[in-house]
Amino acid sequence: MKKIIIGLLSLFSVVAISAGTAYAAFSSSVTVSDVAFTTGTSGLQVSLDETNWTSSVDIGGPSHMVVQNAFPGYTSPATHIFFKNTSTSAINLKLSGQLTSATGDWNILKDVSTVSATNDRNSNNASFTLDQWNASARDMGITLAPSQEVGVSIVLSISPSADNTIAGKTLNTQWVITGTQTP
Repeated sequence: MKKIIIGLLSLFSVVAISAGTAYAAFSSSVTVSDVAFTTGTSGLQVSLDETNWTSSVDIGGPSHMVVQNAFPGYTSPATHIFFKNTSTSAINLKLSGQLTSATGDWNILKDVSTVSATNDRNSNNASFTLDQWNASARDMGITLAPSQEVGVSIVLSISPSADNTIAGKTLNTQWVITGTQTP
């Protein structure tokens, strides 16, 4: 009986091994091509009149921001600049600003001059000295939804504590406003 059981087990083992290694299946593959993915872009534009939108604007000139004859305690009239989210992607842009270069009497004017940027929609205000605006990008308190525009009032103030060292000084600046994707 023992021989019969061992014989049957051996037979089943041979059949199982043979079936496992001898099994074959058909298969077929297809190719799927021209699957395209595109990404959108972020876009921020600026305008002085809400009509002519561009990526760069010079706000100097008789009808824009030129401050002359400033003095201790002086506050300039507001200059209005408009920003628009022109992203092709449905993203919000959070605005930050940084003074990136200055020529002229920087060391004398950097700590006594303050630039304020006020959101015309909700009066959020970013107000820093020139030195602070220059040190790093500053949150302007403005987030633009897709296709949204906002007006920003720019005002320059000279500290009342400034003294005669600012007399007859000149400063020209360049700024970069950045829109960063935000949820």
